[in-house]
Amino acid sequence: MRRGQSAALNRPACGVSIGKGGLRSEHGFSLMELMIVLGIVLILAGITAPTMRRMIQAERLRTTAEAYASFLQQCRYRATQDSIWYEILIDNTGPTPIAYLDTAGNGVRQQGAPAVEIPLPLQINDAGVPAGFTAQPTPLGTLPLNLETLPANIDHDGTARAGLAFNERGLPCQSSAVNTACTNNTTIATPKGNQVTAVAWITYFQYPIQNGGILYAAVTVTPAGRVKVWNYQAAAGGGGNWQ
Repeated sequence: MRRGQSAALNRPACGVSIGKGGLRSEHGFSLMELMIVLGIVLILAGITAPTMRRMIQAERLRTTAEAYASFLQQCRYRATQDSIWYEILIDNTGPTPIAYLDTAGNGVRQQGAPAVEIPLPLQINDAGVPAGFTAQPTPLGTLPLNLETLPANIDHDGTARAGLAFNERGLPCQSSAVNTACTNNTTIATPKGNQVTAVAWITYFQYPIQNGGILYAAVTVTPAGRVKVWNYQAAAGGGGNWQ
């Protein structure tokens, strides 16, 4: 072998030097450095993961409430189009609850009727919700009805079913007897006795999260038929408000 070839073979590769410990990279990282970086990444991930999860849950709640609000607008249009009042009910017979427009007036969901899925673990539930819509003056200008309001709406088949209804003018209404008009005013039972009130409605959404917490949203309908989505912003020291 010629001297030039021997020198070329013995020359170290670019970026590598030869010392007493053998080959060593001049531009890479040692195993210890990589472990330190990995540890920092894991610590940051542990800190930010709960916040990110909470943001994702809040966004899921918001999009569900907005989808429900769009569904209510469809129901209003269908009632005016068909010139008849319809009630909105919840179908719990399947794996996922479905809100639907009871176009048959018998409490049975019909194929092709407006409907929207309520994805689990979200639920429509009035129990234990934060205050804000029941104290006078209310944001809706009147006391809104909900699924707990009595007496319940009387459907076309004569069955009492709690739920929001829209009349042929697209306004929220309640029917007090079978074969009667669904009016924009109703009489409800209150702790102070029966009270005549304009019909407004509120639907509460609850999203149970870890550590026993709950995220809240609401969809309201004013007596004039205006639909709005609300989100509950909890305060750090307790309490909160609807926005």
